[in-house]
Amino acid sequence: MSLAGEGQSFYRFWAQFGLAISASSAGRPCRRAEIVRDGLAIAERLVAGPTPERGWQRDLSVSYNNIGDVLVAQGNLAEALKSFRDGLAIAECLAQSDAGKPDWQF
Repeated sequence: MSLAGEGQSFYRFWAQFGLAISASSAGRPCRRAEIVRDGLAIAERLVAGPTPERGWQRDLSVSYNNIGDVLVAQGNLAEALKSFRDGLAIAECLAQSDAGKPDWQF
């Protein structure tokens, strides 16, 4: 993935995040689930790229938390817990990797 492609994917990820909030507010849980899964796929591609940045790892953590929210709403608590734990694991690694970065100190 080129840097231009990575930048576009970053903005697409956050656009998906906004769409998910809108879908939730509009009472469209199935659409929200679809959008959140698309966002997760984008974040996973960014992190797996040749030059992953820590900010993208944070985005992946956010994605796991969003998936967890969707799964809770669907009543799938076991999978939601797994997703929340995956997001927390990333957040903890980020917090430990740079104690001077307040955004990563959850």
